[in-house]
Amino acid sequence: MRIVFGWNTFKIRSFSLNDLGIKEEPGISIEARQKYFHLFWIPFFSLGRKWAVRKGGQLYELPQSLETLVKTSSATSAVKTPFYTYAGPLLIAAGVIFYQLNDSLSNYKDKQHAIQSFNTEKAELESKLQHLTTKDFISVKRLGDGWNDTTIYLKIEDIKGDQLTVTPVEMTTPIQGSYARAWEVEDEYNRYATTSPSVKISFKQLQNAYVKEYTSSDREALKTQGVNLLNDGRNYVATDVVRHFGPIISKRGTGGYGGPKLFIELNNEGWPATVSDIKELTGNGDWSSNINKEVPGRKLGLFSAAFTLSAINYTEGKPYKLLLTLKDTTGQLYNYEMEGVNLEHTLKQL
Repeated sequence: MRIVFGWNTFKIRSFSLNDLGIKEEPGISIEARQKYFHLFWIPFFSLGRKWAVRKGGQLYELPQSLETLVKTSSATSAVKTPFYTYAGPLLIAAGVIFYQLNDSLSNYKDKQHAIQSFNTEKAELESKLQHLTTKDFISVKRLGDGWNDTTIYLKIEDIKGDQLTVTPVEMTTPIQGSYARAWEVEDEYNRYATTSPSVKISFKQLQNAYVKEYTSSDREALKTQGVNLLNDGRNYVATDVVRHFGPIISKRGTGGYGGPKLFIELNNEGWPATVSDIKELTGNGDWSSNINKEVPGRKLGLFSAAFTLSAINYTEGKPYKLLLTLKDTTGQLYNYEMEGVNLEHTLKQL
């Protein structure tokens, strides 16, 4: 790319000869002109001031005999260098300021979204902790040195008043991917349940063992919220509660919409099932075609078994709320509430 640069002038102000105390001659004026350096024709800085004579539409050098008179005249003393002589640096500064403001706004929006997501997840965890059953596994992080944490799973064996009996499950077999899927946790529990000792913990301890305030550093949050939950001298933080021994439905984050149709892909890490009913609590679209749809169960591999819910006559951007009922192979029913707009949705087991 060719870089265009150099110097040029522009008129600041024009004076008649009479303004300067010189005998008037028709068609002649004196101009104060600003010299400037330009880059791609954008002024960057001043190179001083230049005086010129305009006659017949043409510019001429100011005669030496008039230069001192012009420069010392009271009429020319008000001539100043215009700010736009420095348009280049000003544009760069404005661009930097705009970028910083835009970056700050983007960071602010990201933080607000992170806070909103944190509060939503916290509310879901609190609700799950209030409705524990003996089918539940509580996911907890056992805090180590530095970032060396270990996720273990506490199977609820018994609930009596404020006291919970749990069996800690620590994954000993290789796990594909970055986390243990539901069936892997179940398999590990079934393999060692009869030989693993149970531990009694209080519900009050558990209520103190999860992150309650948003912080930009997850590690700092974990360090301040860790609790000696299993009375073994180690600190733990609860992160989730998953109901096992049935279908385990979760968001997949994929799907599509357009025109009058919407389809949402979901995961099932648990037992196979079928969609036995789907009720539209907040109507948007017709979801009835999903009834009797097969929901495949656990699938050994990198990904969970996926299935799709779809709607026709869907209005883009309008909210929907559904009550999804699944039936497993034993006839047991499981209810989920799904609410959202387009592909953004929440999914909660009832």
